[in-house]
Amino acid sequence: MQKPLKHFLLCLSIVVAFSDVGRAGLVLHFDPIDADITLGESVDIDVVLTQTDPATPVDLTANGLMIADVQLLLDSPAAAVTAIQFGTGFEDSTFSDLSDPSMPLLSAQSIDLSGVLAPAGSPTSITIGTFTFTGIAEGTTIASTTDTGFQELIFDGINADFDNQIFGSETATIRVVAVPEPSSLTLLAMAAIGFGCRRRKR
Repeated sequence: MQKPLKHFLLCLSIVVAFSDVGRAGLVLHFDPIDADITLGESVDIDVVLTQTDPATPVDLTANGLMIADVQLLLDSPAAAVTAIQFGTGFEDSTFSDLSDPSMPLLSAQSIDLSGVLAPAGSPTSITIGTFTFTGIAEGTTIASTTDTGFQELIFDGINADFDNQIFGSETATIRVVAVPEPSSLTLLAMAAIGFGCRRRKR
């Protein structure tokens, strides 16, 4: 079956019956949440779905995650997403899109039709994928997840929409700084040596 068709049929098969079920029991968060890079340098940041409330109708150890669409909203162009990777058990649904620098989309589907379960060593979390951020200009970029307007998370055996409450609550901050010129480094080193000599003379 073609991947786009597979993705479409999975989405179509879910009837959204309970729009108010998606409370704070599930959250999308970043790991790490802070990163400092230089111009041209890159850093990988994971997007992780975590179950924070065991009373949530979804059990990440029993209800496999079949579809996960994660779209980011970047507040500045200091850092850009230059690549994406998919978490264990996921593959590209072919809908992933990096053409809009301010709103990159990672669209993952499970390789197994029963979905991806949280691993035994981390029973409350599933790593959906990884965004690679590259420093483009000096400054700070804050990334958050945003609702695409569609049902982004589809679980095996669950007939409910869990999207409404989990987007935008967590952020990742990427700070981009320029690499000091060699001459600047030399001056800084000389200043430090001079300061040390003055202290010894006292």
